Amino acid sequence: MKVPVITYHAVGNVASPLWTPIDVFEAHLTAFAQSGYRTVTLADLVARLHRGEPLPENSLVITFDDGYESVYTDAWRRLRSHGFGATVFLISDYCGRDNRWSGQPDSVPVAPLLKWEQVKALAAEGCEFGAHTRSHPSLPTLPLEAAVAEILTSQQDIQVRTGQAARIFAYPYGVTNSAVTEMVRQHFDGAVGTDLDLVQTHTNPYLLARIDAYYLSASWIPRMHSSLFQHYLGMRQKLRSVRRYLYPDWQIVQTEDIANV
Repeated sequence: MKVPVITYHAVGNVASPLWTPIDVFEAHLTAFAQSGYRTVTLADLVARLHRGEPLPENSLVITFDDGYESVYTDAWRRLRSHGFGATVFLISDYCGRDNRWSGQPDSVPVAPLLKWEQVKALAAEGCEFGAHTRSHPSLPTLPLEAAVAEILTSQQDIQVRTGQAARIFAYPYGVTNSAVTEMVRQHFDGAVGTDLDLVQTHTNPYLLARIDAYYLSASWIPRMHSSLFQHYLGMRQKLRSVRRYLYPDWQIVQTEDIANV
């Protein structure tokens, strides 16, 4: 079993790698549909991995990190028009605010995040929500006690606000360490990072790979299970690892700055 899990952030015509232009997003959805893909929830994918059960053929998971408001205003109706669902990872303390959390690079355009009323409306229509911490820190840079508070408070807030279990987690910036991953294992059924690959039957449910939409063209979608696409992802992974080593995705912030969000 190999399942593509796609990562989007915001949808809209903004000049940033975190934004997927509307026409590109629509081309992706059309290509998914024409290729016979059917979306499943991350909760279903993770449950089947734990049980060692295969997923139906042509399964696909669509995810959105950070909970940008464009999920509600631009993405959701387009998803539903194709019969697709999605999983959205929320930064719980920033719902109803914008994306200027501590550590966010100045190069990222400022944009609004989902309001809790919009989250509830999406949840009522079947959108799945997962936790993405309270304030989007790089968890390995925090004392473990602070990391635990970031993770569990986010999970609890989402459960209270949506009525969903919020049993899936996304590591901010895709980074973790053994202590953080073990803590997530104790409280969640699975977790996603940012490594580029397809999910397979032997994949660790707490280190799920995904495919960043920035690297995905509509022409690749019918070939996502091909060896050529695997080689392409491997090349992209190496290049991105070098870039992130030289230019990290986050700015270093003090622990007290995060605690005072």
